[in-house]
Amino acid sequence: MGGKKKKPLRSLAKKRREFVRKESEEKAAKPKTIGSIHEPAITREELLEELGKMRAITPYTVSSRWGLRLSVAKQLLKKLHSSGDLQLVGGGGRLRIYCLSPRS
Repeated sequence: MGGKKKKPLRSLAKKRREFVRKESEEKAAKPKTIGSIHEPAITREELLEELGKMRAITPYTVSSRWGLRLSVAKQLLKKLHSSGDLQLVGGGGRLRIYCLSPRS
């Protein structure tokens, strides 16, 4: 009676030490890679022409059109906005909606 007994603390501690050791070896074996972030390889004029064809210029539409990460698309749109090529139409803290400025 009484069912299955618990393992002694010593054996549990030994298993834990082995697990931590194996985990640290795996981390040390993997080289740490840093992802590279590249903007699309097109000229500024081509980019503005393509953006002019879009109904709504948002980070999502830009990232899906050129296969970029959202963070890169946001940076690209911020650069264009600061240079005066894009105009902020709407959006809040998380989403920005742009349109081409009249001068471009």
